[in-house]
Amino acid sequence: MKILIAAAAVAAAAAFAAPAMAQTAVGPISGYANLGYAYAHEDPVNLSAIQGRLGARATYFGVEGQGAFGIGDDTDSGVKVKLRSEYSGYAVGFLPLKDTGVELFARVGYGHTSIKAKSGAVSVNAGVDSLNYGAGAQYFFNHGPNGVRADYTRYDFRGAGNGNGDVFSISYVRKFGGQ
Repeated sequence: MKILIAAAAVAAAAAFAAPAMAQTAVGPISGYANLGYAYAHEDPVNLSAIQGRLGARATYFGVEGQGAFGIGDDTDSGVKVKLRSEYSGYAVGFLPLKDTGVELFARVGYGHTSIKAKSGAVSVNAGVDSLNYGAGAQYFFNHGPNGVRADYTRYDFRGAGNGNGDVFSISYVRKFGGQ
């Protein structure tokens, strides 16, 4: 019974404090766009892509959508592999470092990757879903709306034997709106 009373007291205090905390933690809503290059190591092949993102954020939290299409291909055991497309959605946590123009971030999301494999006259298209998570940093020139972003994302492909992928990317960032 004491645990129930203590839990109710904590819940009530949180309910009254949440709006005040949200007002200071959330801040104004703004948007951003990224365009860049991604290098993916998905054992046993290495693939490259042009990657774009659109996002909306408050001071510390945001959401972003990502899409990519492959450039180039790689060959494994005589099979040519190319990334056809990738799309995903993320929840993102931001940590702006005061007066530096630098922000650290971590993200987690879900996505879908589509590849094409070709050997001789036989061509196969396949797609797989993934749980994605990663982190990175971005730097804004003179604290303005333009910057660069570097990040790492791990793709945990769903299903038996689908493995993992490691994606490293660098991109141009443009902020819009309140921040």
